[in-house]
Amino acid sequence: MKEKGKNIGLLLAGGKGERVHCARPKQFVEVGGRTVLGHTLAVFAATSGIDLIYTVCAPEWAGLAAEIGRKTCGRRFAGTVDGGETGIASLRRGVEALAAAGRKPFDVVLVHDAVRPLVSPEIIADCIRVCREKGNAVASAASRETFLCTDGQRPARTVWRRDTLHLAQTPVGFRLGTLQEIFASADEQGIAASESLVTLCDALSLLPLHPSAGHWTNFKITEDADLAIFRQLLQGRSR
Repeated sequence: MKEKGKNIGLLLAGGKGERVHCARPKQFVEVGGRTVLGHTLAVFAATSGIDLIYTVCAPEWAGLAAEIGRKTCGRRFAGTVDGGETGIASLRRGVEALAAAGRKPFDVVLVHDAVRPLVSPEIIADCIRVCREKGNAVASAASRETFLCTDGQRPARTVWRRDTLHLAQTPVGFRLGTLQEIFASADEQGIAASESLVTLCDALSLLPLHPSAGHWTNFKITEDADLAIFRQLLQGRSR
């Protein structure tokens, strides 16, 4: 009988958050009495299909991240991993740590930006489902805007209709063994950097990528305005 494997949340919380003008990285900023990381962990903890949860963060924040993780996730919190200089480097370290901890190649790993706190249990569960059915999954939301193809300096000469575009979000789901193969292929091809796991897959021609359910509210907190929007949406939920 083939083993099903575990579903593991791997939250990337290593960003410096320089575009959010706060005294600490944005994932550790408190909103509504809880850190942004705490909000995100709480959603993963509320998803019944998730077996284990790890966070990847800068070493100087590991103690706080572990405290938040244990308080929020209980026994399902499996620990923190020291991150790298970039998101991709942090992900690689997370993948290596999972393998070193004895996690199986067939375990499903959901890679998620810790600064997407408005993810939902439904989004997480659908990512697991699609990954197990099709081998990978990328949470995505239909675009609500038409796009002009331009570098911002020259006039647009191409228009992309919104019904042909989806916004790639997280979580992104792969089996652990596949993630190990992705980084091995990147080493072989000399690809040392990439914006995200999705763009790395594109650079390696590891397609197709299968969309799973996303939502426009599952946005990434990047700038001050994003943090303000999160505060407003959180207040609306609590009323």
